[in-house]
Amino acid sequence: MAIDHDLSSLPFHVDMLVVPSNEWLEDPGFGALHAVTQRAGPGLQRWLTDNLPRLSHELTNDQPPLCSGEALVSPAFGLDADWLCHGVGINWHRAGAKAICAQVRLIQRTFLHAAQVGATSIAIPAISTGARCFPTELAALITLAVARAEVTPTLKLTLKLTLTLTLTLTLTLTLKLTLTLTLTLTLTLTLKRPSH
Repeated sequence: MAIDHDLSSLPFHVDMLVVPSNEWLEDPGFGALHAVTQRAGPGLQRWLTDNLPRLSHELTNDQPPLCSGEALVSPAFGLDADWLCHGVGINWHRAGAKAICAQVRLIQRTFLHAAQVGATSIAIPAISTGARCFPTELAALITLAVARAEVTPTLKLTLKLTLTLTLTLTLTLTLKLTLTLTLTLTLTLTLKRPSH
């Protein structure tokens, strides 16, 4: 389902909300990450600081806690979701030919994190398409392709087979006995894509 709505106030609950993020997981003051950060409140930033030592800038080499294409899960705090998946988008201009593969891996990571926390519903925005300039249509195609591949399709096929057997026995004593046997067999097959 595609919706045109503020990511921070979806009109329905999801188990996991994917949030376009930056390498430092900092509120840039604009865009989807800003809206989500404001809605989640100060608890989100406290959780990130407490759970990611690199966010406190303790590293002398100033290495960010996440790199482009990586994702991290946190509680959702004030949002109508159970979990947030902070995905660092791919910069279309910097990544060059590797951008498409990196975007595929990023979306795959969001589904992996969703499975790890037991999420059965996930909202994924057009990640990387804002300030990182990834083409919107291409991002949508990648997200749909990964979703189709990652979500375990279950096909329930029910076959109902009815067998009717009629036996007629004639005895020499002019006693005619007719036996009718009806057998109903219901077979249910559940086909699932093997997990990897």
